[in-house]
Amino acid sequence: MFTTIVGVGFGVFGWRVVDRSRRDARQLDATGVAATAEVLSVAHHLGGEDPGLALRLRISGPGFAPFEADTVRPVDPGLVPGRQLTAVVDPASRLYRVQ
Repeated sequence: MFTTIVGVGFGVFGWRVVDRSRRDARQLDATGVAATAEVLSVAHHLGGEDPGLALRLRISGPGFAPFEADTVRPVDPGLVPGRQLTAVVDPASRLYRVQ
């Protein structure tokens, strides 16, 4: 019984995460504008099973004030401070996606 309750709880949590991700993607597709994400800093990120890089970004583009954001990406030797990445931003909510 306990295992079933825990399993259902994890299932609902997973469903909500996927649902939110899809909703965010639809919002960016509908209202997003092209932007640039400049890598400000890079640090190793050891969360979960896959190591990655924690990036601090400055995101800028037309129609919104520049802002800073954090993201985790797979290890890539090309991700160094100063690198410019393409991004899409919803100016109203500052929801973003780095390509």
